[in-house]
Amino acid sequence: EYLFKKIIDEPANSIPQHYLIIGQRGMGKTSLLVRIAAELRKNPYNKTFIPLTFPEEQYNIDRLSKFWLNCLDALADALDKENNKKELAALDAEISAISKEANLDANVVYTKFKIWTNAIKRRPVLLVDNLNLIFEKINKEEQHQLRAILISNDSPILIGASATSIDETIN
Repeated sequence: EYLFKKIIDEPANSIPQHYLIIGQRGMGKTSLLVRIAAELRKNPYNKTFIPLTFPEEQYNIDRLSKFWLNCLDALADALDKENNKKELAALDAEISAISKEANLDANVVYTKFKIWTNAIKRRPVLLVDNLNLIFEKINKEEQHQLRAILISNDSPILIGASATSIDETIN
């Protein structure tokens, strides 16, 4: 309840507060992320926010551009759950085109993600399990790029979960 209230009280166009949930395996981190997503899909919250859920372990992420590409995929999944076929078809076509590019630029992919979330007029809430795996895969420069985005106005709200502390969040 506390975390959900913090999310829904986040003012529009704010620099959001992000959250990292650390706990041992089996403590309910994944269930908590699923529960937050379910609540955000309910009226009236679904008019303001769109919860984006990801596979528990995103092994395909080896650079920041793939993280943002996964965010586009998660957005497509969310639109599919809402039976939003028109926007889903257009987004799937764009994801397909982007995926074929050899050298994806993280800023370009994030800009496309931002255009899509602005078009649907809802703030994304990234519910990322095993966030530590992402930080282990992306380099320091990309960690700084991610941080710069997350501390900007109207950025996505990141709720991460990890079974271990993440040195990059402490350092």
